[in-house]
Amino acid sequence: LESVVSVGRENAQERRKRREVRRVKEKSKAEREEYKAAKSIQHHERKDEMKELEAVLSQLQKQAKSESKVHVSLLDADQAPEPRINSVFLAHPTRNELILHGGERYDGDVHHVFSDLYTYSIGKARWKQIQSGYQPAPRCGHAAVSRAVHGGQVFLFGGEYASKSGNVFKHYQDSWILHLARDHSPQWECVHDGSSTSSSKPVPSARSGHRLALVHNGKRVLLFGGFHDSGRGSPKYFNDCFLFCLESYQWHRVDLSPKCIASPEPRSAFHLINLPNQESNETLMLFGGYSRKRGKKADDEVSIIHEDAFEVILEPVSESSSIENENHFRVRYDSVRTSGNAQETLQGLRMCCVMNGTEAWGFGGVKEIAADDDGLVLKEVFSAQLLLLLLGKSKWVIPKVESGDDVKKVHESTQLKRALAAQRRRARRRAAKQQQAGKEIETKLEVAEENSEENDGARQDEGMKQNEDDKKKDWPCARANAGVAIVGKVLYVYGGYYEKGERQVVLSDLYRLDTSKMQSWECIQTTKIHEWRGSSGSDDSEHSESSSESSDSDSW
Repeated sequence: LESVVSVGRENAQERRKRREVRRVKEKSKAEREEYKAAKSIQHHERKDEMKELEAVLSQLQKQAKSESKVHVSLLDADQAPEPRINSVFLAHPTRNELILHGGERYDGDVHHVFSDLYTYSIGKARWKQIQSGYQPAPRCGHAAVSRAVHGGQVFLFGGEYASKSGNVFKHYQDSWILHLARDHSPQWECVHDGSSTSSSKPVPSARSGHRLALVHNGKRVLLFGGFHDSGRGSPKYFNDCFLFCLESYQWHRVDLSPKCIASPEPRSAFHLINLPNQESNETLMLFGGYSRKRGKKADDEVSIIHEDAFEVILEPVSESSSIENENHFRVRYDSVRTSGNAQETLQGLRMCCVMNGTEAWGFGGVKEIAADDDGLVLKEVFSAQLLLLLLGKSKWVIPKVESGDDVKKVHESTQLKRALAAQRRRARRRAAKQQQAGKEIETKLEVAEENSEENDGARQDEGMKQNEDDKKKDWPCARANAGVAIVGKVLYVYGGYYEKGERQVVLSDLYRLDTSKMQSWECIQTTKIHEWRGSSGSDDSEHSESSSESSDSDSW
C-alpha cells in the first residue's frame, strides 16, 4: 500500500511538472506570437510611410521639372526663416552675407524637413528667400562648402528626408552646386545624381552626418564619414574617403596609404578642418564625432562619443603624380594629441575656420554628467561655451569675452540644475518602488531630504530669475548643433536646440562676436517661438525630466 501511495505521489508531481512546462511553453508561444504581430504591424506601417514619403518626393520632382524660374523675395525686417536644426549655415564666399539651406524641426507631433534657401545681408540686417522649382529635395544632415570662383559657388552633398512621424528615412547621394551669381540670381545645378557609370568609378553611398572640405586650391572636395539609417536595426556608420572634382564633376574613392597604421573609427557629426601652411601634402584635421552600437538587449543602442583626433594627409601615389589627376592620391591618418582646455565632450559642438586657416572657433555642445544603471539613457547638460582651437599647435583655448562670462555661467548653471533635478526625480521613483516592495523603509527620509533640497533650490531660482533673464541677452543661451560661420573676423552663431522637459526647443536667434576685439556678444535676431504639439511634462517644465536619449538629430 505504501509503495502504491508513493508511486501515486510521484505521478502527481510529474503531472504538475508537465502542466507547468506546458504553461511556460504556451506563455512563450503567446509572447512570440505577440512580438511577431507587433513586428508585422510595424513593418506594414513602415511600408505605408515609405510609400507616402516616395509620393511626396515624386510630387516635388514633378514641380521641379515644371518650374525652373527663380523667385527672390526680400523679407520684412521683423521676418526670419522658421526655426530649424541640422541645416547648412555658412558664409557667402564673395559677399558680406550668410547662407542658410534646409534643416529640420520636430514639433512634438510632426517632423518637418525644409528645402528653402535664404541669404542674410549683414549690412542691411535682412533675410532674402530664394525659391526655385529646380532645387535639391527637402533635406537635413547634409554638408556643404563654398568657394570664391565665378562669383561664388556652394557645393552640397547628401542628407536625408524623414517621414512625418520621423520613423522612415530617405538618404540622398546626389551632388549639387549653387551658382550664387548666375544670371544675377542664385541657381541650382545637379552635377551628379549619385549613379555610378562603372565599377571602377564608385560614388559615395547615400548618407547623412558626413563632412566636406575643400582641397587642392579649391579644385576638389574631400568627403569623409557619415551614417545611413534604413529604419531596420542600428544605423550604419562610415569611415570611407572620397574626392569630388569640381571641374570634371566626378567622384573618386581615395584608398588608404600603405603608410597608414590606423584609421578613424566610423562616425558622423565630427569636425574636418584644413590645416594652415602645408608645404607639400594636403593636410586636414579630423576630430570628435558620434556613433551608436547595439546594446545588451535586442532593442537597445549605446551611444559612443569619439574624442580622438587625426591628421588627414592626402599624399600622391608617386613623386610624379600631379594634382590634376585625382586618381593618384591616397589618404593617411596620423593620430594627434590635442592640448589645452576643452570641454568634457565635443558632442553637439559646431566649429568653423577663419580665412587664414590658423584658428577654428566653436560654440555650444552637450555634456554628459551621469548615466542610468544600464548605461543607455544619458543625462545631458547643454553648454554655452565659446571655444577656440589653434590649428598650428592643436591647442584648445577658452577665450575670454570682456562682458558676458558671468552670463555664460548662468546659462550652464541653469542647465546643470535641470539635469540634477531630473536625477533626483529618478532617485525618488526608484526609492518609491523599493518602498512598495517592502525592501527599503528608510528611503522616506531620503525622499524628504531631496524634496527639501529641491524646494530650497526652487526658491533660490525664483529670487534670481529676473536678474538672470536680464543677463541672458548678453550671451547666447546653452545649445547644441548651432550654425556657426565666420565673415572676416566676426563669428556668427545661428539657432541650435536645447531640451526643456519633454520639449525640444529649436532656436532661430542670431548672435555675432567680433573675435578681433572680444568685447561682447550682440544679438541681431531673437528667437521665433515655434508651436509645440507634444507633451510638455509638468507646468514647471524647467524642472521636468530631461533624460534626452541621443537621437539621430544629435548625430549630425
